[in-house]
Amino acid sequence: ALQPLVDAQALRVNAGVTLAFRNPDVSIEIVSGHRSRAAPENATSSDGLMWGSITKMYTASAILKLAERGALDLDDPVRLHVDGILQQLNGTTMTDLFGAESAAVVTVRHLLSMRSGLYDFDDDETRRFCNTHPNLTVSPLDDLAFASTRGARTPLYPAGSHQDYSSTNFELLGLIVAAKANATRWDAPNLQRDAVFGTAELRRRFS
Repeated sequence: ALQPLVDAQALRVNAGVTLAFRNPDVSIEIVSGHRSRAAPENATSSDGLMWGSITKMYTASAILKLAERGALDLDDPVRLHVDGILQQLNGTTMTDLFGAESAAVVTVRHLLSMRSGLYDFDDDETRRFCNTHPNLTVSPLDDLAFASTRGARTPLYPAGSHQDYSSTNFELLGLIVAAKANATRWDAPNLQRDAVFGTAELRRRFS
């Protein structure tokens, strides 16, 4: 019954579409469309897909689980949780990247609610750079460096006073998750699991 709906969506957007559902009793995978517009091979359920900002809901969930567990407070300054891993990964701090004002006042809650005042790295300038360097892997640390050059390390607005969509917020939240997982690199596997459910007891209590 679902296949015609997935077929119609794939046709509408001229792309591959995958729908999956799993629980202990049921596993459903429905695929339609093509892997790419340039090479019209049929899409499969094993194809890798770019998620983009869909991952924000998983990052936010991990942060809220960490708050529930007591590993952080939503009103903590972000620097308390990211300066250590920033220093470890590339020798910077929140102050280095975004200036003393933002480092002092931007909280985890500000990041979650898009009210930090930090500039968004995902702008035309960054996209031009990425488009002209197609073989370069751009990491979250690079993204933060891009954002830090906007506004001369002064905030777009005082933290908490406005709301403005900025993916920079969630790059920082992702680093908090990495820090709580005791990760030694930003792309370590199972970051969210290890940060939130680092022990068997925590997995039992909070999963």
